[in-house]
Amino acid sequence: MKILESCEYIAVGDINTLNQCMEYEDRKERRKRQNREAAKRSRLRRLKSVKEMEEMLRKLSVENQILRYENIKLKTMLPK
Repeated sequence: MKILESCEYIAVGDINTLNQCMEYEDRKERRKRQNREAAKRSRLRRLKSVKEMEEMLRKLSVENQILRYENIKLKTMLPK
């Protein structure tokens, strides 16, 4: 059985207190696990967002180059 740090004060035979303490420790561990999982989901969302922005930047860069080329082409066609 896992030694419960916060349960050191429990007297021998005090089953209710021991059960309460174990439930508290279980809830504490569950909260830690849930927080880790939430942090992981958050990191994955940010990573997805960054990848989407990188893709958008690539597309906009290509469009920008095309427009620059067309602009130069049109400028050369203007009469002087």
